[in-house]
Amino acid sequence: MIVGLPGELLGFPWARELERRLEAAFPGARIRRAPARAPAAPPLSEGDACYPYKRMIRSALGLLAESDALVLPRLLRLDGHLMCPNFRALPDIVALNWRRLHGEEPPMAAPAVEVADGRDAEAAFEAVIRELRRLPGGRRAEAARAQPPRPAPGTAPPRAEDGRRRAIALVGHPYILSTPALHKGVPDLVRRAGFRVVTPEGLPFRTLDRLARDRDYYAKVLYWRGARECLGAFRHFTEVRPAAGLIYLIAFNCGVDALLRLELAALHKDLARRVPFMVLVVDEHTQHEHVATRVEAFLDIVDGTAHA
Repeated sequence: MIVGLPGELLGFPWARELERRLEAAFPGARIRRAPARAPAAPPLSEGDACYPYKRMIRSALGLLAESDALVLPRLLRLDGHLMCPNFRALPDIVALNWRRLHGEEPPMAAPAVEVADGRDAEAAFEAVIRELRRLPGGRRAEAARAQPPRPAPGTAPPRAEDGRRRAIALVGHPYILSTPALHKGVPDLVRRAGFRVVTPEGLPFRTLDRLARDRDYYAKVLYWRGARECLGAFRHFTEVRPAAGLIYLIAFNCGVDALLRLELAALHKDLARRVPFMVLVVDEHTQHEHVATRVEAFLDIVDGTAHA
């Protein structure tokens, strides 16, 4: 059995653990994270949604065409905080497009997921596996001895970085930082310039959440998980373990990013030691050279700051 699981979701630790659980529950299955062929634009989409969301719709439709079943959890809450509302509608948009294109219901496991603690996480894993087993492909899966799970993309040990080199911190939603088509190769551009790359991937969310809680800028607490993660990461890389520079990768038309970029700019002005800071709207650039030019100019500023 081939099970589709959109790779964009694997930026979230819960989704990476879900992949390992699927490999253990269906030992004969192959997990496919991206379609072999780039799918065409879907007939129904969210016109005002951000590019990463539209890409997830395309990825899911492509995986449905190439897999026996698709796992697309309806993410409502992770780590006790609300997810972007688009994640609630993602399975519905994919199903509507599949029905329009093929005239049938998609073979898809899409239970609602609300995770605040370990017990919730276990219940959510079981719900996904239970729904998958009800699908024809899941019922055909052989009951074999579970094999040791292999690491998911993005969870392999990070490449060795020379600790003596200056670090550039990349902050953004996990699906942007972990997907090359979304981060536009920024990590490699930074490395090729002689810097090492640090991201919040290895930091526990509870640590980032605590940092965010200490400095919520607005009167109303930021309740989106993605906003709290990015705010906490900004504080970590500017105050706790300051990097030589910080790049905030965002998507055009993302409401959370539109709000948070203002908050981070305000916090940056109040820093006792101002780390060079740049906001890069990755999908505003259609050519790789455009991204490279922005990153190179920023790194020149970082170099100038170091020698000032």
